[in-house]
Amino acid sequence: MKLIKVIISSACLLLASIAAIPAQAGSSDFSGPYIAISGAVNGGFLSGTYTDEDGSNTDASAGHPYGAVGGALGFNIAVGPVLFIGVEGSMEPGGGNIARADGDDLAGSGGDVDVTISDQETWAGIAGISLSEGSAFYFKFGSSDFDIKCTAGTTCPNGLSGDTTAIGTISKFGHGLFLKTEAGVTDFNDISITNLGDNGNGKITADPNAIYGKLQVGWQF
Repeated sequence: MKLIKVIISSACLLLASIAAIPAQAGSSDFSGPYIAISGAVNGGFLSGTYTDEDGSNTDASAGHPYGAVGGALGFNIAVGPVLFIGVEGSMEPGGGNIARADGDDLAGSGGDVDVTISDQETWAGIAGISLSEGSAFYFKFGSSDFDIKCTAGTTCPNGLSGDTTAIGTISKFGHGLFLKTEAGVTDFNDISITNLGDNGNGKITADPNAIYGKLQVGWQF
């Protein structure tokens, strides 16, 4: 949570700094529907407490980076000479491991525990500021849903939802081609993984989160 607060605070400070720069009219250049493909590097991490079969608690955290490709559809509307708002839906069908624990570290859990997330779907609102006729800065707020899987012998939720906050830039080339760079964080709801240990009485209660960096190439109509 501390990392998330730092990222959000930094984003707000950066947005305020850019907003103070005299912007040139050009929000209409970013208006209209668009389609894009993307590549992202995601860093999922899991922090929580493992309760063994004797009731003893152990705090731990784990995390792993993974790559993903996906696509997006969106629509922007100019609301002034420099401001625009929009909505975007995106999907990344791939996924990766966000936590891996050795069974020997879980007080005789009888095997390794892997947690993977995949098939991300995000719907978000966008607020942007045109810096010139060909570049803009934006802030994104949305909701993300993932599939989640655990290794055999454990019971965990089959879905994961969270709030996504991101900042990004847009650069346009010619009539419709654009390039986006984006960095963000997703704060998921807490989860519980049960049926751990030789007798199935162990459990993990955890707070999963993810940070990402994304490059998006698309066309605005």
